[in-house]
Amino acid sequence: MEQEELENSRALLQNREQLRRHWSGLIINLTGFLVVAVAAILSFITSYAFDNLDDFSKVYSALLITAGLCSTTVGFIRWYIRSIDNQIARIYPSILRYEQILGVPGDEGIIEYLLTHWGKDKKEKQELLTSFSNLNNDERVLVLKTLTDKKLLGGRGHEIIDLILLYAIGITTVVLAYLFICVAADIPTTLAVIGFLLMMLGLIVECLAYYNYQRNPQEEDIECAINTALSDRIAKTA
Repeated sequence: MEQEELENSRALLQNREQLRRHWSGLIINLTGFLVVAVAAILSFITSYAFDNLDDFSKVYSALLITAGLCSTTVGFIRWYIRSIDNQIARIYPSILRYEQILGVPGDEGIIEYLLTHWGKDKKEKQELLTSFSNLNNDERVLVLKTLTDKKLLGGRGHEIIDLILLYAIGITTVVLAYLFICVAADIPTTLAVIGFLLMMLGLIVECLAYYNYQRNPQEEDIECAINTALSDRIAKTA
């Protein structure tokens, strides 16, 4: 029976790893599509702007529509990427469970991977690994589930990307709004409304991508999750 459990765990772990690689590949493909889409929009509008350099209103209109289209494209694709990344995060607890059954050392499995992506320095990382080693298998899985549910299992680079994009969209919106105030009489109102609505939509969706999905935990967040698991053990033995 023990051998059968090991084989089942090995197969399930392989399944989870394949799923993680599939989703990671999808994220890479979507990122490539995003770059190509934004480049295509910029190329088309830049060509139009250069052909009308003597007419500021046309150049500004081109910039406005470009910013709007790029913002919504970036916002929705990044939101979708973060939703996929969230699904990846949700399979980490089960990966840890199967690793433990198969005897994967704690400093070589998913916990080591997560600590690396949480950006912990060597000393903090070792302290947290020690804290994890004081937990039993179920408690370690519970810690990851707790962090996942709180959306604090780690951004794995996505968090900083979305933060940069938020600033980029926000600054672009402010600059174009200032220019619009200066030259409002020369810009078609309908065009301005469409452009700014698109930028605001992109900004809102990008905010959802940043705040509504997995982010990097603070050390106290991890310690809190560990203490919760320990408290659960005490409650069961009381």
